[in-house]
Amino acid sequence: MNLKNYFKIFTTIVLVSLTLSSCIKSDRNKSTLTGWSFNDPRFGNFTAPVDYRGQRTPPGMILIEGGTFTMGHVQDDVMFDWNTTPTRVQIRSFYMDEAEVTNKEYSFYLEFISRVFPQSDTMDINKRIYQAALPDTLVWRDKLGSTGSLSQTYLRHPAFADYPVVGVSWLQAVDYCKWRTDRVNERILMDKGILKPLFAEDSISVEGENHFVTETYLKNPYLLFNGDSSIYGRGIPVKKTLVKKSSGFFGKRTTRKSRKGEDLTNTVVDTILQDTTSIVVGGQKLPKEPKKEKFTGRQVTLSDGLLVPNYRLPTEAEW
Repeated sequence: MNLKNYFKIFTTIVLVSLTLSSCIKSDRNKSTLTGWSFNDPRFGNFTAPVDYRGQRTPPGMILIEGGTFTMGHVQDDVMFDWNTTPTRVQIRSFYMDEAEVTNKEYSFYLEFISRVFPQSDTMDINKRIYQAALPDTLVWRDKLGSTGSLSQTYLRHPAFADYPVVGVSWLQAVDYCKWRTDRVNERILMDKGILKPLFAEDSISVEGENHFVTETYLKNPYLLFNGDSSIYGRGIPVKKTLVKKSSGFFGKRTTRKSRKGEDLTNTVVDTILQDTTSIVVGGQKLPKEPKKEKFTGRQVTLSDGLLVPNYRLPTEAEW
């Protein structure tokens, strides 16, 4: 086979692969059950995750591939307890921290709480929030041991900054997982330019309930910071759509003029719809969305695949 035949075969393979990839891409942009196109102004710009490329590895984590194994006592139960009956368990793939949470990382968590919930004589609840997050440093105390000094230095001293944090209860670990979820997603939105650096803005006070919470953001982004829309920069770009014609959305082209005689036939409007209901929190009416000159596009949703899922503690089977 000469070089010319090799070139023909290679060209055919390239053309076939390009055709297949274009077909796959076109199928992703269309609903197979209704025939409607996603992200198309003619069909209302309904969104769909057409460009999702899989979950990105969260910071400081590694992927653990799932599988099946037998969990329980597989040998003879000579005591006849029957409390560890062998069971076939299937585990899905998950991410786990590459190393233990260190004193430095947990101290960052404590400092964040102390700044967002400042302690004062008039705010006793803030003291309780901070004290509830403190680990039990008395775990180092032992009657016959010589580790009593560690109860005072292990958590705070820089010599133990990279050592694993100890004395954290199950409830404290759950709260830390929630806090870590919020901080990781907050950084993602800041990198995308959707959320401004809250601590760097002089006009924004990150204190008390005014801090980023992933759960609240996914429910309604404008419930954060009492509806202050200045915390947002720019949204995900949205294609523009033409206004409906008088003879129908797909009807003939008609001329629309304003009261001043201006031609509005091809007037472009934003696809983000105005909500007709008002948001009321604590008796205070909040803005429904930011002004158009300050925020364009749309907010991030869970279906975009940008935000990380909730951090959690591993199950017994995953351990």
